[in-house]
Amino acid sequence: MDARDTDLHALAQILREGWLAIAAVVAVLVGSVLAIDLVVRTPLYRSESVVLFSKPVADGFGVGSESDADRSMRNELEVAESRPVVSVIEDLYGDEPRISVKIETGRDVLRFAASDPDPDVAAEMADTYATTFLEVRETAILDEFLDAAQAVQNRIDEVDAALALLGENPSSAADRSQRDLLLTQRSLLVQRLGDVALNSELVSSGSARIVSLAEPGENPVSPSPLRDSLVAAVGGLVLGVGFVYLRRILRGTDPRRQSIDRIFEGIPTLGEAPLVRANAQELALASLQRPQSRTAEAFRTLRTAVQFLSSGDHGQIILVTSARPGDGKTTVAANLATLLAENGRRTVLIDADIRNPTLTGQFGIATENLDLTAAIQGECDLREVTWELIDLPELTVVPSARRVNGGSAELISSDSFSLILQDLATEYDYVVVDSSPLLAVADGLSIAKQADRVLVAVGRTTEPEEAARMLRLLKSVDVVPDGVVHNGVRRSDDGYGAYYGELRSQRIRSKPSGLHFRRPLTMGRFTPSDDPEGPTEDDFLAEWEQAETARR
Repeated sequence: MDARDTDLHALAQILREGWLAIAAVVAVLVGSVLAIDLVVRTPLYRSESVVLFSKPVADGFGVGSESDADRSMRNELEVAESRPVVSVIEDLYGDEPRISVKIETGRDVLRFAASDPDPDVAAEMADTYATTFLEVRETAILDEFLDAAQAVQNRIDEVDAALALLGENPSSAADRSQRDLLLTQRSLLVQRLGDVALNSELVSSGSARIVSLAEPGENPVSPSPLRDSLVAAVGGLVLGVGFVYLRRILRGTDPRRQSIDRIFEGIPTLGEAPLVRANAQELALASLQRPQSRTAEAFRTLRTAVQFLSSGDHGQIILVTSARPGDGKTTVAANLATLLAENGRRTVLIDADIRNPTLTGQFGIATENLDLTAAIQGECDLREVTWELIDLPELTVVPSARRVNGGSAELISSDSFSLILQDLATEYDYVVVDSSPLLAVADGLSIAKQADRVLVAVGRTTEPEEAARMLRLLKSVDVVPDGVVHNGVRRSDDGYGAYYGELRSQRIRSKPSGLHFRRPLTMGRFTPSDDPEGPTEDDFLAEWEQAETARR
């Protein structure tokens, strides 16, 4: 692919991603122009008067060059546009009359044009313009002839005075010779005076005349809605493409994103979730309910990166945290756990944000008081708060149902919670933990010290100062994040995934939005007890069959 093909591909990409904006710009410009043409602007009618120039008879024996003719017509144009001519039109029709004059190519013709809302006035103005030009031109030429004739007559008077001094019969030969010379000069001057008189008569008879009087126009020449709309459409297309291209450049040079990238220098970006219109629950369940959407495709990239970092090790504890609420850590944790399970790896997702347990509500788990906090405090067994997704058995969720305000840090940093993490890591391939934001509370720091991998979620409104403070907190406990996940990234559709994502999204909308859970049938040392007072394996099988029947 050469540079030209690359440029065309880039232009096609810009048009594809910004066609709505381009169409909006074109529509606004065309609509504005039409509104101005049809409502605001006054229709104008145009008329022309044509003046033809002919060579005088005295010059008919000579053939002038084409350059002389062009120079002569340019001189005539200067006279037509001169102040003496234009001032007459201004006195008659206002200070800014709509008049113009131009030379017709290849002919000794001047076209005098005038425009006005009244077609009769336009025709009258054009004729007046041409007539005024002829009058001013003729007056100027006659004045030149009169000046020339006066100069010749003055010279004749001087010669007559010299002859009178010499007398009729001079005595000396020198005087006779001078008298003959003066007589010859006088004869030539008289002849010259006759030529001036003849040329003045020719001018009076006219070397320029109006050959076509102006006629009132039937249709207005301005405004032209069709022509103006076409020009506006082309201009709108150019402006729209420029706007989309500039917007793309500005998005690619986001100073906030560049500052955050510098803060996390040396820490890889493992994923970028696109900005989509959806609520928190739809984002968290995107990989479950819309597996071919852009969001799911973006988190598949994150899953691949995490599996590459893990190198196939068993029992990987992955902490997902962020600087502040709203940065998308729960979305990242839920989708990552879902896609790891989708890939056949047994995964447990822990809602460890016990101060604000949003993940549990997004999965729709109703646990009453049997939750992670109860298991940490020894109020129940871990198996009682562990729920397996029937639609995806490889995914298990440990919910948090109660909001714990005081003492949450002690619960998360307790030996009991550490044992829970160890037991789950022994049983599952991946343990994905959704913790509290690091700048809000210190709960996540104790988990970070026990985790094998730490991922930080950065939202589209996360400030660089907040990201820097979060990184300093992690480094204070000797933890360096393994990767960064950016949420709400603006980017164009990338073709294949977006196309099939739209088709898939349309098909899955008819599926029920509720998820069905059960307690795991087997869970290492947390298998169902034989205690008559506790749940038995038959209870689990009955619960599973009931859920399957409801799902069908």
